[in-house]
Amino acid sequence: METPATTAAGTAPAGKGPAHALVLDDDKKLAAQLEALLEDANFKVTVGAKAWDGLLLMGLLDAKPAQPPIVPDLLIVDALLPDRKGFEVLGRVRQAEHTQRVPIILMAGPEAKVPEFALFDANACLKKPFDADAFLGAVIKVLGLE
Repeated sequence: METPATTAAGTAPAGKGPAHALVLDDDKKLAAQLEALLEDANFKVTVGAKAWDGLLLMGLLDAKPAQPPIVPDLLIVDALLPDRKGFEVLGRVRQAEHTQRVPIILMAGPEAKVPEFALFDANACLKKPFDADAFLGAVIKVLGLE
């Protein structure tokens, strides 16, 4: 269901069209659900299953990307990706000048201790499983649309 808050959430700064969200999660079902929620909130969404996918897209690897690096308006990262931990992704994003201000939502499984993640540069942390309202609430919060 679209609300004024979710409609506004997907608007890029300075009216440059839809905001771009990058979702990194190897759980295909969850990634598809997040993609659908973000698209319903007017985001353009790119999904990757590995840390490498996102780091390459953002130009944060030594490998030369096939296209110019993207700087998403929002990054959603799973804490445990198959090739790297989400914390490593956050560290690289925060170290690079062109991505250091990207709002980040870190998602963690039930065994993770969410309060500790504040040390890893996330703007918000969601403990899995979470519902659509909690997710969209975190998106609105990290984008400063409260």
